[in-house]
Amino acid sequence: MEKFVVDKNQALYKALENEFSTISPLVLHKLVGQKNAKVNGVRVKENIELKRGDEVEIFIPQKYLKNDIKIIYQDDSIVVVNKPVKLEVVSDGDGQTLTTLLTEKVGTVFPVHRLDTNTTGLVIFARTEAVKDALIEGFKQGVIHKKYAAVVYAPTIPMCAYYQDYIVENKTTKVRVTQEKTPRGLEAILEFDVKKSNGPLHLLDITLYTGRTHQIRAQLAFHHIFVLGDGKYGDKTANKLYSARTQKLCAYELSFDFPSTSILHYLNKTTLSISIPFGV
Repeated sequence: MEKFVVDKNQALYKALENEFSTISPLVLHKLVGQKNAKVNGVRVKENIELKRGDEVEIFIPQKYLKNDIKIIYQDDSIVVVNKPVKLEVVSDGDGQTLTTLLTEKVGTVFPVHRLDTNTTGLVIFARTEAVKDALIEGFKQGVIHKKYAAVVYAPTIPMCAYYQDYIVENKTTKVRVTQEKTPRGLEAILEFDVKKSNGPLHLLDITLYTGRTHQIRAQLAFHHIFVLGDGKYGDKTANKLYSARTQKLCAYELSFDFPSTSILHYLNKTTLSISIPFGV
C-alpha cells in the first residue's frame, strides 16, 4: 500500500499523477475505479476533491511500480529523463534504480550526475564513454546550467539572493556549511528569486552554479530558509504543520554552453524543461 499526504487542495487524480509520475494516468484512474484507493481511511472509487492534509492510500501492483521512466529528450549521445521521487540514480546495492530502469528501456547508459533520492527532475545520461567524459568535463567547467524549483518555509526571506558559502562533507550523512573557507571546504554558489509567496511558504526559482552534496537543501537551511518536506535539513515543525513528507525540490531546466571543440556543442541551442510539480 502506497501512502502520501496531500500538500494542497486538488482533485484525487491530479494528486496521484503528481505523486506517481512514472505510472500512466489511465492506470491510476483505473485503480481508483477498482476501489484500490482510500482517503483518510475511507475507500473511494471516483475523482473526489482533496484538501491539504488529507492522507491518500492506494494499492498499486508491483508491475506498475516498475513502469517506464519518462524520457524528455534522447539522441545518439545523451538521454535526459524526469526522475521520480523515491528512486536513486545509482545504488551500491542490487535494488532497482533510475539507471537500471533506463538501461532496460534504451540499452546501456552511463550516469554522470545525481539527484537526491527525494528530489525529482531532469537527469542526463551518456550513451557512450566519450560522451560520458564530455559531460563530466561539462559539469566540472560549469557549462551545463541547472535550474531548480523549491517550496521553502521561511517567515522572512529576501525577494532575491546570491549565496557564496563553503560546504564541508563529513563522514556522517549531513554536510556542514560555513561562510569562511576551510581546508576541506568546497565552494558552494547559488542564487534564487522568489516567484510566489503564501504566508511563510515561498516558491523559489534557483540557479545552481556548483553541484555539491545536498547543496541546495543545506545551503538554504544555513541561511534560515528550509526546503519544505526535507527531513534532513528542513524545519520539522513546518513539515508537520504542512503535512510535507517528501521534499519539494525539482530540477526543472537544463541548458548548455559547451565550447565549440566539444562533441556536445550541438546542444547549445537546446533548453530542456519540465513542468514544476508543486506550488504554494
